[in-house]
Amino acid sequence: MASMEEMVVPDPPGLEYALTVSLDLDHRFGAVRTAQMSSGFAYGFIGVAGGWFAGPRIRGAVLEGGGDWPTIRADGVAVFDAKYVLRAEDGTEIVLHNRGLRVDRELTVDGETFVPGVERAFREPEGVYFRTTPMFDVEAGPHDWLATRLFVGRGERTETGNLIHYYAVS
Repeated sequence: MASMEEMVVPDPPGLEYALTVSLDLDHRFGAVRTAQMSSGFAYGFIGVAGGWFAGPRIRGAVLEGGGDWPTIRADGVAVFDAKYVLRAEDGTEIVLHNRGLRVDRELTVDGETFVPGVERAFREPEGVYFRTTPMFDVEAGPHDWLATRLFVGRGERTETGNLIHYYAVS
C-alpha cells in the first residue's frame, strides 16, 4: 500500500454535457414563504408550471406539477429540494429530483427580497452560485442512461423560472 508521501493525485473526473432543462415556475399561485422560524431558517415552495428540455440524446417537455421546497438560510443561501417530471418526445416519463444550492447575498431570510404573490422586476444579481446534484429515475429503455450516471448542474434564473445545464460525470 502506498504511503501518503507516495500518493499521486489522480486526474479529476471529466464532464460531458447531457441536457438543459428550462423550468417555468408559478410565481403567481405556487409561491409560499414562511417567516423566519426558531431554527433561523425560512421555508418556501414554488410550483412548476411547465417547460422544456433538450440535449444531444434527448428532448421533450417538463410537465406541470411538482416544485421546489427551498430552505432559506440567514447567510443568503437557498438550499433547494425540487422534484418534477419530464416527458421525452417518445413518451418516456422521467422523474428528476434536484438538490442544490443557490448562493445569493441579496437573498434575506426575513422575506424582504421575496414576497409571494407580489410582482417583482426580474434582475439576476451578479456573483450568484447556483449548482445542483440531480438524480434521474426512468424506466428501462432508450433513456435509462440518465439513471446510471452521476450528474452535476449549473443553473441560472430567467424571467419565467430557471435554466439548468446538466453534465454527466465521467
